[in-house]
Amino acid sequence: MATLHVLPNVTWGGRPYALVENVVTSADYRGRGIARKVMQATIEAAWAADCYKIMLLTSQARGAKGFYEAIGFSDDNKYGMIIRRS
Repeated sequence: MATLHVLPNVTWGGRPYALVENVVTSADYRGRGIARKVMQATIEAAWAADCYKIMLLTSQARGAKGFYEAIGFSDDNKYGMIIRRS
């Protein structure tokens, strides 16, 4: 599964941008290409909504960075930063 947020925007001619969260594949189904298909559908939905970019954050501890790079995401342009409520 994945959660796709399409967010309104005032730059880029008012075109929205997308945020992807909660990309999860049950351990029993990993390694079968399911996450890749889910992400491809998520990307297609964002482009269909005229988003000018798609962003996501991934945990450094879970080792998924290579997966996202393999489907086209890059970390060379932005810093992902968070603050958590204590």
